[in-house]
Amino acid sequence: MSDLLSYDEISHLLGCSENLPEVPSGPLRLSSYLEAGESDTREIEKIILSDPALTAGVLRAASSSLFGRQRPVTTAREAIMVMGLRTLRSISMAMYTHALVCQSRHQSHFDPERFARNGNSVGSIANAIFKETFGLTPTYRWNADELYVGGVLHNVMFGLLSYAAPQEFNRLFELGKEEGCDLRTAFEAIHEHSLAELAPRAVKAMCLPEMFDSMIQGIESPSSYPDEESVPYRVLRLSMLLADGSGNGLTPWPNLAEETGELAASLGLSVERVEELAEIGQTRATEFARAA
Repeated sequence: MSDLLSYDEISHLLGCSENLPEVPSGPLRLSSYLEAGESDTREIEKIILSDPALTAGVLRAASSSLFGRQRPVTTAREAIMVMGLRTLRSISMAMYTHALVCQSRHQSHFDPERFARNGNSVGSIANAIFKETFGLTPTYRWNADELYVGGVLHNVMFGLLSYAAPQEFNRLFELGKEEGCDLRTAFEAIHEHSLAELAPRAVKAMCLPEMFDSMIQGIESPSSYPDEESVPYRVLRLSMLLADGSGNGLTPWPNLAEETGELAASLGLSVERVEELAEIGQTRATEFARAA
C-alpha cells in the first residue's frame, strides 16, 4: 500500500476493528444493558463499579457544571440519579472512546490535547446553546446532555484516521495548513467524499451506539435533514464553527466560517447572544478539563 491512500483503502481501514482502538468491556456492557431497555439501578451500579476507570469517569461527569452540581457526586448510585439512563449511556461511551483516541499511539501531527479541548469545547457550547434555545425538555431526538456527547465525539473520525493511517492524517494536516482550511475541507478536496460518510463503518467496528454515527454525519450537513429534525445538528455545527473560530479547533490555525450568522438566525438567536453562550460553554469546558 502506498503512502497516498485511496478513499476505498481508508474505508477498509476504518471498517476493521483490528485497525482501531479497542473499547474496554465495562462501557460496552453498560451500553448494551441500557440499550436493551433494562433499568435495574443495582445492576447498573454493579456494572459501573466493576470498572474503576468507568466509575471515576462517571463520578467526574456527574459532578461537573454540565449538570449544575454545587458539590461532588460521590457514589455511582447518585451519579445514575443525576444523569439519567440515556445520558449515562451516552456519556460513559463518549468518555471511553475519547480517552482511547487521546491515549493511543499517534505517529502524526495529531495533537491529543488539542483534540480533547476541541471536543469538550464543542460539546459544552452545544449544551449551552440548546438549553438556552429549547430549555431542559425539548421534543427533539437528542437532549442537551446528549448534544454535549455529540460535540465531544464530533471529531473522532480524525482521531481514528490518525490512529489507523497517520500518513493520511499528515497529508490532510499539511494541505489544511497550506490552504488555511479545516481538515474536513482538506479531506473532501483530496477524496471528493466526506470522512463522515465512513462513520457507520467505524461506529460498527467499535461497537459504539448508533447515535454517534448520526451525530458525526449530521454535523457535517444539517441542511440534508428535514427542518425539524435538523435542529440538533444545526446546534452542533454552529458550536463547531464557534470553537474553530475561537482557536479551539482541531488545528492550530483558526477556521472562520460565514455561515455562523445564518445558523444562529435559524435557531432564533442573535450573533451577540450566541457569542455570549459560546463563552459560557468555553468556561464550562475549562472547568470540566480541570476536574478531569
